[in-house]
Amino acid sequence: MRGDGIEAVRRVDFSRRIAGGPVDHGFERFFGTACCPTTDWLYAFIENDRIPVPPTGPLDKSRLPKHPYANDCRAGLIAPDFPMEEVDLVFLKKSREFLEQHVRQSPNKPFFLFHSAQAVHLPSFAALDKLANQKLMQAIIVVPEKAIGASFHDEPLSRFGFWADWKVEPKWNLCDAPGSDNGGKVDSLKKFLESGDKVLVCTHATFRFAVETPSRLRQRHRKRPSCSFTPACVE
Repeated sequence: MRGDGIEAVRRVDFSRRIAGGPVDHGFERFFGTACCPTTDWLYAFIENDRIPVPPTGPLDKSRLPKHPYANDCRAGLIAPDFPMEEVDLVFLKKSREFLEQHVRQSPNKPFFLFHSAQAVHLPSFAALDKLANQKLMQAIIVVPEKAIGASFHDEPLSRFGFWADWKVEPKWNLCDAPGSDNGGKVDSLKKFLESGDKVLVCTHATFRFAVETPSRLRQRHRKRPSCSFTPACVE
């Protein structure tokens, strides 16, 4: 697909194979979307290297929930089998089917399953659940770049039906902090692990420098398996 916007989607020949995707790079199978599932112009599932059910018409935004996140949904084209509000449940169903099939057919064979949350905001929900219900003591949200850290400022999630609000102490959102990734931010990450606070946000670079440094960070993580490192997946 070349270009941007709904006209680019209309020009797509959905009968053609999609070249260069995961199945062309070592994966046996793929189920997902071409971009962020519920914000971009093409709302359709890709299975392996095809879109089996192409979009048939424009997205009706009037049927979306009345909350700010719905404003992110671009007015693109949508397939009839694409459930805007339950996309993550579809991904979960596909992953569970793969796991159940693997246990039945090859229980002793190693496998690699990459299951990605469908939006940058979702790690906050997962982290809250891990901290409250799965006995984890701390959560680190790792994002690709500093600008994405703004998505993890405090959010009143309970206003939209979730059971808890998302809160990050300003000093622990390292995406907002000045300085280089391989410097004071690494030290801040170490201090976070030694604190009683619950959530830290940093970039992939900061986290990579921290874990590559032969320091107390590694020692701390060995002794403390109840620290969750949650990557934020975006297009």
